[in-house]
Amino acid sequence: MKHTTLGALATLTLASLSHGAVLITPISVVSDTDATDTYKATVGLIDNAGLSGSADFANYTTITHSNTSNDSLGWVTADPAPGGGDYFADGPGNPVLTFDLGGEYTLTDFVYWGYSNGGTGNEAKDFTIEFSVGGGAYGNAVNFSQTTALGAGTPETVNFSAINADSVRITITDNYFGVGSGGDRVGLGEVKFVSVPEPSSTALLGLAGISLLARRRR
Repeated sequence: MKHTTLGALATLTLASLSHGAVLITPISVVSDTDATDTYKATVGLIDNAGLSGSADFANYTTITHSNTSNDSLGWVTADPAPGGGDYFADGPGNPVLTFDLGGEYTLTDFVYWGYSNGGTGNEAKDFTIEFSVGGGAYGNAVNFSQTTALGAGTPETVNFSAINADSVRITITDNYFGVGSGGDRVGLGEVKFVSVPEPSSTALLGLAGISLLARRRR
């Protein structure tokens, strides 16, 4: 019973830390392939265009993204070897997107909507995400692969340990070449992040107290 009580207290304390989570939109984005991109990241990747409603933390999982049919609705690279083929096999390197959050946040999730243009192989699939604060080096890499259905228009949520950052760098390492048509480009629909308030001193003291009680009762 004592262990159950302590566990419940810890759960409540952790829940209080996540209370107030918000969905944030970067204030700017830089694509390292911008010079040749067919749809510019600066135009359609962080502007909410194409979303079925106003997304916030409470409802974003129900928000869908429309077909990425023009540059106001998302980002997509050019075909590096016109005529088709695998973008990554054609040798241009991995596309890199760098997002400025406009301030320092405690991040817990990366949220994005894919390049839902008829379910083509152009949709980004594999990623590496890295974080930076105050112009420092990018680090704390998180690698992940998309799990939502190709072309579904629904959001993907990538959870990671809470980390403070004011800039996020995302490197795309593969697309869906070989699944349906396309795959000679790389694209995304919309990008956001989840931020939680920094833990208060009261919450931290609460967790410390729970830990101390647990040790004493062993």
